[in-house]
Amino acid sequence: MTVHDTARLLPPPRVLRDHCRALALLEAILCRDPAYRHYSFDAQWSRTEELASMSNGSGVLASRPLTDEVVAALNPGPALAGLAGDLAALGRPGSGR
Repeated sequence: MTVHDTARLLPPPRVLRDHCRALALLEAILCRDPAYRHYSFDAQWSRTEELASMSNGSGVLASRPLTDEVVAALNPGPALAGLAGDLAALGRPGSGR
């Protein structure tokens, strides 16, 4: 199984974003010390991108900013520009809200 096969199994970007945010929030509630958390989500990682990250606790960190390329790799159907209404509703940086 390749990374492309795995990416096709992921939910649409909006759903994936919601899952990532929920995991980070739940872990922040359950684990007050950030040093021991595995999941994080930064809605203001940059002016135009959000960042979901996961650490395995052994120094390996997986981070993926939400860009056109990442959206296309995760789900080739929608484009990031086509998600503008959803992003604005979420208050995503750079969405004008």
